[in-house]
Amino acid sequence: MAKDQKAPRAALDDPQTFAVTFTDKDLPQEDADHNRPLFVSGYICERRISRMLIGSGSSMNILPLQTLKLLGIPTDELQQSRILIQGFNQNGLRALGKVALHSTIGELENTSWFHMIDA
Repeated sequence: MAKDQKAPRAALDDPQTFAVTFTDKDLPQEDADHNRPLFVSGYICERRISRMLIGSGSSMNILPLQTLKLLGIPTDELQQSRILIQGFNQNGLRALGKVALHSTIGELENTSWFHMIDA
């Protein structure tokens, strides 16, 4: 994606765009009353990512710099980001930059902005 292009947004009026469905078979066997985060597997830039954290109240996509390097994306492709990520730690964390990446989870495909952190 060219540096001056914006990442396309999903249609907010399409209820299927953000639907995640679970059945009783998806419940954890050991304890139905758990408080663990939801991780899914998917693809970013056609590379399999086995632990993608799904945050229900998340307002941005965060990608560790180490993962960006594993994807083979050079840091010079990062665009400037003035985002200070609050809630990530007590002091906040300034994003190193942002990049639009294509991701696939199941049948859902999307191009979204990811903000890089040095983690």
